[in-house]
Amino acid sequence: MLVDAGTTTAIFARELVKLSGLSVITNSLDIASTLQGAGKDVLLLGGRMAADVPATVGELTLSEIRRFRVDLCFSAPVAVHPTKGAFFYDLQEAEIAIAMAAQAPQTVILADQSKLGKTSRVQSWEAGEIGTLVTNKAAAAEQIAAFRQTGVDVVT
Repeated sequence: MLVDAGTTTAIFARELVKLSGLSVITNSLDIASTLQGAGKDVLLLGGRMAADVPATVGELTLSEIRRFRVDLCFSAPVAVHPTKGAFFYDLQEAEIAIAMAAQAPQTVILADQSKLGKTSRVQSWEAGEIGTLVTNKAAAAEQIAAFRQTGVDVVT
């Protein structure tokens, strides 16, 4: 699986250590460290270090992503809207997420209730491209219903 960098996916990685038989490819130093420390199979993508997050970015990272085919991609955008799609604040983070999603038949969006119904600067996916959204139980029923009405599979 491919997992992009971010605070939400770093928390997700702490849950992944409980599972066996996974191979994770990531651009996140935090995720790689968490999984490696738990003895998991992890590949850290190379590239230029981002200035604001502990992750690799840039053309080298993008070209490495394109070398892999995986079953799943997990991404945590900063905003997800039921009709406008998924968004990142940073262009490089959006490029990484889009490249990762292109290598997997299924992308799972991880977003807590604070990210739902919002937009940001850089769109990564149109609303119709979001297949599965995982959110927390604090998400309002109306927010969840809005995503389900557009065909998104919502898991809380």
